[in-house]
Amino acid sequence: MGALTTLLISRQALAVGLVVLLGAGGGGYLWLQAHQPDTIPTTVWLNLRDGQSEVPLDQKLTFQASRPLQSATLEKGVTVSPAVEAGLSVAPDGRQFTITPVQPWADLTTYTVTLAPQRDAGGHPVNARSWHFRTTLVARVVALTAGEAQLADGGEIPLGTPLQLRFNSPMEGPSVLLTANGSALSLDWASDQLTAIIPAGELKAGFVELAIQAGAQDQKHRPLSRWDLRTAVVYHLSAHTTDLAGPALIQVPNDPSARDQSGLQAANLVFESVAEGNITRLSALFSKVPDEVGPVRSGRLISFKLARHYGALLFFSGLSKGSFRVFQKDPVPYVSDDTPGWFHRTNSRFPPNNLFISVEKVQAAEGAQGLAPNQPALGASAFNGDDARGATAPLHRSVYGYDPDTATYSKTEDGHRVADAALG
Repeated sequence: MGALTTLLISRQALAVGLVVLLGAGGGGYLWLQAHQPDTIPTTVWLNLRDGQSEVPLDQKLTFQASRPLQSATLEKGVTVSPAVEAGLSVAPDGRQFTITPVQPWADLTTYTVTLAPQRDAGGHPVNARSWHFRTTLVARVVALTAGEAQLADGGEIPLGTPLQLRFNSPMEGPSVLLTANGSALSLDWASDQLTAIIPAGELKAGFVELAIQAGAQDQKHRPLSRWDLRTAVVYHLSAHTTDLAGPALIQVPNDPSARDQSGLQAANLVFESVAEGNITRLSALFSKVPDEVGPVRSGRLISFKLARHYGALLFFSGLSKGSFRVFQKDPVPYVSDDTPGWFHRTNSRFPPNNLFISVEKVQAAEGAQGLAPNQPALGASAFNGDDARGATAPLHRSVYGYDPDTATYSKTEDGHRVADAALG
């Protein structure tokens, strides 16, 4: 029998080395031994399942690899969509790496993590992979409303108005502790637990800081995002008003024959300045104007400064010689009785305190001036501090008295309690 040749080849051989063994009797054995590199791909796992939901917003993404990976290649080959700013850390053995977002993940958002094909530290292939996950919802307050109006920080709440808190997830009612200046408020929950009513009368007049205390959660035990709001509960006398495109500053007299004036209760701010003989002049600033305002009298130097400061359209009847000279040099947008048709006179008062202006004329004057809409925040609801129980202004014989039930002040001047004639 001739020489026996045996061929031994691995089933997965990719490279072949030749080894020859010669026997003593002239016969020989030829061995072909297969040499192969380890071509099994390196496997990478993520600490989240593909398609996992309710993922916490502070979740770190930790990857495990069956072999060490190359840090530089890995950093370029991992992407997250939607994009986030994150840090990448790699364990010393190169087999574990972690993505830590700088900011929490957005809630109720589906993210895709993609691993691009690459080679590990030993040159073995790493196949492309992708994972999807969806973050959990963050329970939060959607809105606080008073009637139909949504309240913002620094806004006003009419005294006696019930409030409505709306949430984006059904809440665990007993866990929600709402406080006003640190004192707990009662809440009436709707059947869906998405809305809570703060009954009328729960809030007293004055400055209020509302806050939901820590520990509130929804029915899936997800914590409520922090919520607070600064506001003022104010007493309003009911007067019909119309919104203006921009503020109006109307000059109103305050001598005894001019009282009681009409429309002042609707003003956002009223500035009182001494005119002459210890008699004061009022500059009333409106963002919403009542049906009628008056009487209207002459402007003063302070009128020009206030109009310029607030970007207001100034309404007046005449100017003193000194004021007129200043006004000529540095005018502001204005409407005066020099032009017929803007003001009207009433028979119920004696001149000169019988000149009035209507809401229609105020609006028409804004349009005629061609002023761009401009309505700055007006009012003083953000002020805080202790309530003064009274104040006096001896120069013009005025006394201010405080009413704690409404957190308002009444004014008595020359022994007469001042009121708005339009409100009766």
